[in-house]
Amino acid sequence: MTEQEIQKLFQERKFRATPQRISIYKYLCEHPTHPDAESIYKEMKKQFPNLSYTTIYNALQSLEKEGFIIS
Repeated sequence: MTEQEIQKLFQERKFRATPQRISIYKYLCEHPTHPDAESIYKEMKKQFPNLSYTTIYNALQSLEKEGFIIS
């Protein structure tokens, strides 16, 4: 799934499409082995150097709440 497709999906469901949320969701789609928050954080930190661990947890909670992922 491309970032544009993810952004469109988020917009259709009225889910705020931040660059971090899009990247996290894309990472999860590309790694179906159920990565943990630490793995996601390490990968996202390369793209977003100022990213906090809290942002990862908040994004994962939001994605789960809206039905995009299952924990």
